[in-house]
This record gives sequence, structure tokens and C-alpha cells, in this order.
Amino acid sequence: MPKKSKFSDFLNNIKTYKEKTTVLFFKGGTSISTESEEVFCLDWTIPKWKASKIEFDKFKFKIELKVLENIFKNTQYLSPLTIDIWTKLQNSTSYKVSSLEKVEKITKKNNKDLDSLLNAIENKESIEAPIIIKWDENEYELVCGNTRLMIASALGTIPAVMILEIF
Repeated sequence: MPKKSKFSDFLNNIKTYKEKTTVLFFKGGTSISTESEEVFCLDWTIPKWKASKIEFDKFKFKIELKVLENIFKNTQYLSPLTIDIWTKLQNSTSYKVSSLEKVEKITKKNNKDLDSLLNAIENKESIEAPIIIKWDENEYELVCGNTRLMIASALGTIPAVMILEIF
């Protein structure tokens, strides 16, 4: 008998994680009203610089890392990711992900860890918010958190993100 994956366990128990709510609260003081319906409540938290710095190092930005660190440390709040920004987001097509099966397929293809994120959701743990750089009024680039955004999209919830304004 084949061993069940964390992903299949998560899919089997998915209805357990929905909660009746009228407001989604994000750490950092941002809230969004929803109509009373069952939604996934993901507990987003402000990312830590030390972990995020690794992702910043992968990019060759047109700005020094020290300047990014200062902007990061001065942006200690989260914002809901609007559809307008989400659809413009460079380095991600996560808004198009409509199912957890698609998330699993993409993460396997890209050799990404999905189980630890699913464990965090299942255990109602805080999840570090994705980080986006806003280069100008209409240019946004995802630095880290594509898997988290795909899961939020597949679950039909509004993700909280940290947006670093560079312009």
C-alpha cells in the first residue's frame, strides 16, 4: 500500500480548516471585511529579514542590498494583495492557480517544499507574508512567497503581503 502524502492528507481534511467569519485579520493591523461565508483564515505575519535576505541575494536588483534592508526594516506592516497588483506581479502567475492539485504539480516540478507550508496551515501557525517590491506606480515584482501566493489563490483567500516601495 503506497504511503499517503501530506498533500493528500491535507486535501482529505480541507473542509476542517474553513471557518465562518466576517473579518480576516492580518498581523500588522490590516483587516478586510468579507461577506459572511466560509473562508480560509491564514495567519500572515511580517517576514524576518534574515530569512528574506537569502531571497534578495538571488536577485540582481538595481539597488544595493543595504538600501533594501533599510526599506524592509522601515516597512513593518502588511497589506492585502489586491487583484490589480496580483495580476501585474512580475515573477509570479500565482493568481491563475485555481486548485491545490495545481499547486502540488508546480511545487514538485520546481523542487519546492510544500509539506511544511501545509503543516503550518493545518496547525494554524503563522505564515510569513510574501515580499513584493514596488518599483514604480505600475511595476511590482515578487521577491519571495510564490508558493504561499499559489496556496492563497487555490484556497480563494486574500493574501497579506509586505510591499517595499522603491521609487
